Amino acid sequence: MLAVFVRLLPVASQGTYVPTLYNTSNGLPQQTINATIQDKQGYMWFATSNGFSRFDGEKFTNYNLEDSDSLGLGNNLITALREDSHRYIWLTNDNRVTFRFNPYTRQFL
Repeated sequence: MLAVFVRLLPVASQGTYVPTLYNTSNGLPQQTINATIQDKQGYMWFATSNGFSRFDGEKFTNYNLEDSDSLGLGNNLITALREDSHRYIWLTNDNRVTFRFNPYTRQFL
């Protein structure tokens, strides 16, 4: 498990990289990252113990299974992520239940 997300940005004048630390104070829904993928569009997705996030290089968009309305999808401790050939994001929670998320409509299917 990863406790934080760090992005390295080049410093133009020096040719070195400056790390940026991401945590709950700047967008992650929870400190512990259980899984990470980069989708075909370049977005980074993070599975946490309090839902999952999409990072666009600047900010996080956070989602949780409670956003699924009345589908009864379970808890927000996400343990695995993957993207399929149709660009749906598949999530698995700690109850070993897998869900499909449409990142375009932002709905669970």
